[in-house]
Amino acid sequence: MLRLFSVGKDRRVFEYDMYNSDYGTLKPIKHFPIEEEALPTACVWYPKIDSKEGLILTANDEYKLKVWNPS
Repeated sequence: MLRLFSVGKDRRVFEYDMYNSDYGTLKPIKHFPIEEEALPTACVWYPKIDSKEGLILTANDEYKLKVWNPS
């Protein structure tokens, strides 16, 4: 399963539907807030090494890292 996530200055993570999107037009599936004050700068898929589900690792402009369950 392909999954694409993005973070933005609006302090939310978006997940996009890769299978039903067209070239140049991504359809968002869901979004959730991840920060209240800091601005997110990056996100990466955290593999299922020590958990039952895949996770998202985010970084912000205050040099803090957080792990999220996208489900």
